[in-house]
Amino acid sequence: MRQVLEARDARELARLQQRLLRVEVLIVDELGFAPFDRVGGELLSNLLTDRYERRATVVTTNLPFVE
Repeated sequence: MRQVLEARDARELARLQQRLLRVEVLIVDELGFAPFDRVGGELLSNLLTDRYERRATVVTTNLPFVE
């Protein structure tokens, strides 16, 4: 998420999104470890939606399922 937000701030988000869409397996490790705001959540949701049924995505977290 930090990388996505930094790319947004540097106006390089589209380039990063295209790169992340091309990788065969995207691993989002420790989701929820560092909090992110609504905009960060929307950016992550958009990325996962764009990858859905096209490429593999693995999400890990140590948070309980209800969180």
